[in-house]
Amino acid sequence: MKWKFLFIMMIMIGWTMATTTMTIGNGYATVNEDRTVNLNTGVQTLPLDFYRNVLPGSIMISSDCLNIISQNYKDAMQTLNDKTVTVTTTNGNVYTGKVISMSNNIILTTSAQTIIIPMDNVDNIVYSGSSLPKLMLTVNSQCTGQNTLNILYITEGLSWSAEYSAIFEDNQLKLNGIAHITNTAGDYDDVDITLVAGNINRVLPTNYYRGYSKMIYAETAMANGSYQQTEQSQAYEYHTYHVPTPVNLKYGETTLTSIVNINVPAEKKYTYTISQWINSRENDPVDIGIEFANTKENNGAVLPSGTVKVYTDNGFNGYMLAGEDTIDNTPLGENVTINTGKAFDILASVKNTNHKEYSSRVEEDSYEVTLTNRKNESVTVEVISEMPRWRNWDITQSSISYVKESATKVKWHVEVPKNSETTFTYSVKKWW
Repeated sequence: MKWKFLFIMMIMIGWTMATTTMTIGNGYATVNEDRTVNLNTGVQTLPLDFYRNVLPGSIMISSDCLNIISQNYKDAMQTLNDKTVTVTTTNGNVYTGKVISMSNNIILTTSAQTIIIPMDNVDNIVYSGSSLPKLMLTVNSQCTGQNTLNILYITEGLSWSAEYSAIFEDNQLKLNGIAHITNTAGDYDDVDITLVAGNINRVLPTNYYRGYSKMIYAETAMANGSYQQTEQSQAYEYHTYHVPTPVNLKYGETTLTSIVNINVPAEKKYTYTISQWINSRENDPVDIGIEFANTKENNGAVLPSGTVKVYTDNGFNGYMLAGEDTIDNTPLGENVTINTGKAFDILASVKNTNHKEYSSRVEEDSYEVTLTNRKNESVTVEVISEMPRWRNWDITQSSISYVKESATKVKWHVEVPKNSETTFTYSVKKWW
């Protein structure tokens, strides 16, 4: 049974953020922030509060004014011991008492009794006060008074994804991309945000909170209706998108920001694939998509992976959904195809017209492919034949020209006049 852990009126002891920059990846963020702390000269203990999703082993601290002697990390559960909390159970009972321990059970004590509640029966815990994980630093300070610490760390619970909307008309594609930033890490105010796109290798860390993986801080997510255009750049071997003004990231909210806004030449693409496992098919609708060259000359852009919704003229009084697809991370210079569905008026039929077995390891098949176009305009259909990877093969005959695309793929471009049919034949010899 899921249960919720709501911290309210959090007191950030020793935590005054002056500057915070955040680079958000897939499920995590790299945070660089300055904190102002009060120091005395000499050896002392300095507590720093962190949100629960911070990875303790990632924390790096630098200062011109002190040397770090040792670090001791206390998780959120340790900070609740001896604190008074209110627990609501899944059946609606409410108990208030001081926490003796929290593991498989939460044990509370009151003036009248000791209460043991299984964690699976806990729906909600409310505590007013500081219950954040703490990094206890033993430091030797050469300064007195306020000083700034620069802290670099990784927190989980932050991620972003791209979602695109496009209008296709008059052989132009207007493509707008929005980044959805989701936050289940904690509240961060006035953050300078950069988004990173690419396949970054990470070693799965030890789950410091494995026993408390059901805990969350809030129940609902809401969308921030305003968003702004990011600036795109490149860092290391990845691409980054910088949000030009600071953003407030609240726990449980989704923040939107624009990352791509392009208008590129595009065209419809008709494709039919003949699977190596299928000998004959009749009246298959061909695939239809939108293809464009994502080049600098076409005013293209670096495109992070995401879902694309394509709209087009409905023929009467507005726009309709033509289809949706996902695209991979796409650099400049690559072609992009957005598969939108099946063509209504263009059909393909495949017939195996001959099969020969020359020996137990050599055979040859002949095919007849018919493309039917019921549209009032001519079309070009890209026909692809898949070849078996584990066999040698050769096209021994083809009635029209073809291209050997790869070790497992042959491609024909077939012109089909309006309201007409086009048929071509080919034979393939296979041996192993």
